[in-house]
Amino acid sequence: MSSIVLGSAAKTVVNLDGKAATYFGGTNYFGMSYNQEVILAAQEGLIKWGMNSAGSRQTTGSAAAHLELEQKLAEALQRPNVVTCCSGYMINLILLQALQGMFDICLLDEGAHCSVRDAVNGSAMPMATFRSCDVDDLGSKLQEHHSLGQKALICTDGVFASGALAPICAYQELARKWEAAILMDDAHGVGVLGKHGRGTLEHLGLPPDCVYQTGTLSKAFGCFGGFVAGDKPLTELVREHSDAYIGSTPLPPAIACAAMVSIDIVSSDTTLRASLRRNTELLKSGLRSLGIEFEDGPTPISVFVLGDKEYNLKIHKELLDSDQLVPYNFYPGGPEHGFFRMVVTAMHTQEQISRVIKTLGRLTSRS
Repeated sequence: MSSIVLGSAAKTVVNLDGKAATYFGGTNYFGMSYNQEVILAAQEGLIKWGMNSAGSRQTTGSAAAHLELEQKLAEALQRPNVVTCCSGYMINLILLQALQGMFDICLLDEGAHCSVRDAVNGSAMPMATFRSCDVDDLGSKLQEHHSLGQKALICTDGVFASGALAPICAYQELARKWEAAILMDDAHGVGVLGKHGRGTLEHLGLPPDCVYQTGTLSKAFGCFGGFVAGDKPLTELVREHSDAYIGSTPLPPAIACAAMVSIDIVSSDTTLRASLRRNTELLKSGLRSLGIEFEDGPTPISVFVLGDKEYNLKIHKELLDSDQLVPYNFYPGGPEHGFFRMVVTAMHTQEQISRVIKTLGRLTSRS
């Protein structure tokens, strides 16, 4: 199956092979990638800063826009400091390189995103895995390594690609008990979860102690780039000891300018998260009414299969024939024969959501 090629911006309606299709994919949760204020900030940033800063952050590549972005993001997340990089995928590797020597073993949740797995594999730290979200399995491994005098780093997502939450509260309790720490990739949590959009920890009412929070600017904020949030010693550790950070070009300053405007909007406009929650419940209640099973959670992601590969592809094509794009993916860590990954945004209308539920109901009832 060839990948989908969009012919327009990733709005709720996209151009697909010259036709308009309602789009239920991606991670553009608040429509920031096409928000006109965000685009204007990028345009003005391009005129002021050019295409990029043409140097690494540790040489001549830091622009004032990078520092302003990091300050604004730290304020939005209510964390002392933030350090950014050019890629959300790379930020976990950047952090692990900085933490080299502080931990003896990485304990990887088997359900974590491939960027977390690649980061662990790319670091010099030994690795062991534990069954995804299995608190007992994690606890036994922490106890085992603690008895050997080894300090462990638990590596997990805050929100998995399926939309399910990791049991961070239990992970944090175990980390305290066994003198461990947690690297939590909060790519799907930041901006979306919590009263102020600060992510998984705020949603669960947890303090940030013993948790290293990483994230991306490419989902809720509609831009791109990665970040680590923490205290000043942590961010200085990243700046001074991570080769991937030191040797890479930062995100373009114009994107930093766009991200600052996006952060302001997402952080201050509470109606966006309210709309996203309403649309999430509307979609998920509709899927439940059809008997479609998925891992439930507070995020706007619904992952499901409807049958075998042939049947799923048939439904996918019939949805496309009805001018509705519900992506059918083959993705690392997902079901071997593919899966539907349906995403609703704050910008979808109730009519668009109701229509896709009705279409799914019609197609699945007759097959």
